[in-house]
Amino acid sequence: MIKKTILCIDDSRMTVKLLRDTLASNPKYKDVVVHESNQGFNGISDIINYSPDLVFMDFEMPILNGLEAMSIIRQNPKYKDLDILFFSSKDNVFDKIRGTMIGGTEYFSKNTQRERLNEIFEKYLG
Repeated sequence: MIKKTILCIDDSRMTVKLLRDTLASNPKYKDVVVHESNQGFNGISDIINYSPDLVFMDFEMPILNGLEAMSIIRQNPKYKDLDILFFSSKDNVFDKIRGTMIGGTEYFSKNTQRERLNEIFEKYLG
């Protein structure tokens, strides 16, 4: 069985902890590997290094924010179909629209409950 890989590009360690804890609570996802990158610039190279199946990206980060990182990632045809989910504390309609217009697959609030995260994992990881 091929292990699924998630890359979390976020400057908050709490987000990575939330993803890992939610995955660990579901036996179906016990083998999913979560890599972390603390800002957008590093996240771009980590996508190349890890070839993740799914990416969670914060909207606001130091050095290179999520929108800037997304626009760079989507310029590479190899990553045009990579599922990249904005996962941000910014929870307004304008940011959701900007996130999906720039190439985000979907946009979720960090206030998302574990049940919703499990639905996201099911949708994108199977």
